[in-house]
Amino acid sequence: MSKTDALPIGPPEAPAHVLVRGANIRSPLTRNTIVHVAEFGAPYPGSFIAALRALGVCLGRAELRQILVLPARARQRHWAADWQMQDELPLFFLSPGSLWKRAGEVAAIALRQGALLVHGHFCPADWLTWFALLRLRSNPLRRQPPPLLVWHYHSSPTSAGFARSLLGPLKYRLLSRSIHHVAVSEGILKAMLARGVPANLCRLVLNGINLQRATAPANPRAQVRSDLALGEQQTAFLLFGHDPERKGVDLALKAAAGVFNEFPDIALVIVGQEKMRRYVRERLGNAQPAWLRLAEPREAVADYYNAVEFFLSPSRSEGLPFAVLEALANRLPVISSDIPGMEWARGLEAVRLCPSGDAASLARQMRQLLVEPAEALEAPALRARDYVREHHSTEVWAREMLRVYSSLINDSAP
Repeated sequence: MSKTDALPIGPPEAPAHVLVRGANIRSPLTRNTIVHVAEFGAPYPGSFIAALRALGVCLGRAELRQILVLPARARQRHWAADWQMQDELPLFFLSPGSLWKRAGEVAAIALRQGALLVHGHFCPADWLTWFALLRLRSNPLRRQPPPLLVWHYHSSPTSAGFARSLLGPLKYRLLSRSIHHVAVSEGILKAMLARGVPANLCRLVLNGINLQRATAPANPRAQVRSDLALGEQQTAFLLFGHDPERKGVDLALKAAAGVFNEFPDIALVIVGQEKMRRYVRERLGNAQPAWLRLAEPREAVADYYNAVEFFLSPSRSEGLPFAVLEALANRLPVISSDIPGMEWARGLEAVRLCPSGDAASLARQMRQLLVEPAEALEAPALRARDYVREHHSTEVWAREMLRVYSSLINDSAP
């Protein structure tokens, strides 16, 4: 286990509670830390890390601080190294050991860092944080009540087989009653309630995106289109397919093949790594169709949005898709599956919804976009961009999370 230099915390004998200015939070003087435990090690920081950075600013104004605990694999990511170099907040890496061992490491970090609240992101961080608090409760050195525990549901609480029949009820109907829960969309919230999570312990905080990263391309449009072998007259649809089955890559392939017969100047750009490429080869063989482009992820994700005309999200399940928000922030018309997690988009004209798993409906929507005049698409795209800026920035997300923390901490104060 390694870390950056940690900020000092107060002495154990400090007064039990003080009023934190700026957020009306009652916080123990020696416990002013939010401990994020995230099963996150993606190649690029994306909006998740950007959201935590924005949250750090809000917490600082409230005289709170945060630390981030990551899995061992994140140590090699450049964004983690950059974070350490900038010394914005303490960053810890867990060992690659068992769940119980890593839970012990989280418990030790929480105890030493004065944890007021532990916030778990992405499975198995939920189990990891629960076992960490179990170990904290049995620690003879603990002088104060254990920190609050929050589970953040970035995707639907689903499971299959043994996990669904035994661990699911244990987790959602029993353990959840001592935990606070945050859903990223109305659809996820409904799924949580359906699995037995108590409604009075649930909060809704919609995802936010890093608008600067999403809308500032690093390379000119012409260069990126050249890299993708897109002709000047080609109309391109973009899809991110890192988890190809869930993201509906097969549906997009089937729909694009049919649309190409009528509109031979279209192209489908799918961004992903080897898992996506293998998935495509299994369905199309080694001969790549003339309309298909497979591309590697870029840190400057705005390069891709700036290079295409439309965005596809035929996913089978989502929490609240960052990519759809990013596409709308770039004024791209979107075709998406009408699934839980997309409720917020039903009033936006720039988003065309189709039934989940329906390639024929997806193809019809693609044809419709191709024949509509560009000027008819412009005003809805502008309204959608403004909506995203107003409701889904990382700054908005951070303020909402601070309100959740304020409520939970105040309610727990004696």
